[in-house]
Amino acid sequence: MAMMWRPGRASRSALVLVATISVLGYVAVEQSPHKIKKKYYEEKLRAAKLMDSGMKAIRDQKLLLFGRIDTEHDPNESGMIGSGLSPITSKEGSLQAKQTTANPNWAAVFVHWYRQAGLKKGDVVAMGF
Repeated sequence: MAMMWRPGRASRSALVLVATISVLGYVAVEQSPHKIKKKYYEEKLRAAKLMDSGMKAIRDQKLLLFGRIDTEHDPNESGMIGSGLSPITSKEGSLQAKQTTANPNWAAVFVHWYRQAGLKKGDVVAMGF
């Protein structure tokens, strides 16, 4: 018979009971998901979809004009990262930051920030990059 480590004062039946309760609890939680939509969910979703369609238009135009996208620097093929000093893309700055922000979900982040700041439609916003 192989030696197994066991806590000194816990009986085998107590350990089995605790393990069974843990597994049943895990299964119960996983089988009954409850989706909670965050504040401004619909607006964030619309913003992300709008950014996605804009990025697709840029990518399609870039493919039409240049025939390829630099997948080494732009692995998601967003079309937003590439040749330096063009009106819409650059190689300057942190590549990791560019890859992170070339994601439609950033539009949702901005919606969150704008709402958090109390901005309303028509408010003037200044940004510096």
